[in-house]
Amino acid sequence: MDRRLLLALAATLLIASMVSAAASARLYGAGGVVITIDEYGVAHVSLTVNVSGGLGSVVLPARPVVASLVVSEGGRLLTPIYIPENNTLFFVAPEPGVVNVRYVVNVSAEDGVFRFSVGRVTAKLVLAPNVILLDIPGRVLETGYGEGGRLYVVFQGPATIEYTLKTGATAAKTAAPTAPTATTNTAKPTPTPSPRPTTTPRSSTTGSATLYAAIGVGVVLAAIGVFLALRARRGATRPQSPASAPGGGGAGSQPPPDLNEVDLRILEALEARGGEALQAELQRELGIPKSTLSRRLRRLEEKGYVEIERLGGVNRVRLKKRP
Repeated sequence: MDRRLLLALAATLLIASMVSAAASARLYGAGGVVITIDEYGVAHVSLTVNVSGGLGSVVLPARPVVASLVVSEGGRLLTPIYIPENNTLFFVAPEPGVVNVRYVVNVSAEDGVFRFSVGRVTAKLVLAPNVILLDIPGRVLETGYGEGGRLYVVFQGPATIEYTLKTGATAAKTAAPTAPTATTNTAKPTPTPSPRPTTTPRSSTTGSATLYAAIGVGVVLAAIGVFLALRARRGATRPQSPASAPGGGGAGSQPPPDLNEVDLRILEALEARGGEALQAELQRELGIPKSTLSRRLRRLEEKGYVEIERLGGVNRVRLKKRP
């Protein structure tokens, strides 16, 4: 008896999903589905669905990163139910109205080429200025330039969207910070005092050169000993700050010594966004080069400050603890 009930329930869901697939074209028409590809190559889908209340469904125009699905009605979040076999999204709307669906597309990438498929739907594709389309998507109905000079293409699916990113701007961004780091790294090891005593007194006798070298080494060792002694004494006599005192903390606390200014900016941005954000959103907000941001995030994850979740072609960063 239980098996028959399960089979009946499965058949009901299958029939409902097939009906939703046939009705989805009526739920959103031209302009109802917007696919935006940002400057980092991340594809975002936003669409609206007219519902009469109760159980509703819609066939998504492209495969989603499931964890990024956001369904809402009138500012109220709804719980999504996603069926991957037919790419159908179910939800329960408390009242008749318009349901908004947003998500990140599950994009495949190979050799710098990004690719995803769009189903049988009329959609508006909006491209960032540095995105280069590698093919005409489906049957084109309209083209033009919208807000911020971004190219848009209204097309009829099914279609495969293939694109790549201009490398000039990315290369300029990543190359700019590497020049000063290279000069500073090479400048640090230059103070090597050992050649000076050996090159300047060549005109003096061998005994004088040996004596001067011994005196120089003794002075260097004595200076190192005094520096270490003062440092140890300073650490022992330094007054305990309210943050490190038992029961202390608050406004006078100092950031941990293992975090630099970039780390603190990343953690502050995550906290301001409610504790989580996409890595591309952090890069856009902070203006940090992609390679630098990835390196600092990996370091923060190793130290337990953040957690990085891989979602298809994008990363979601969550704040685990504050400094």
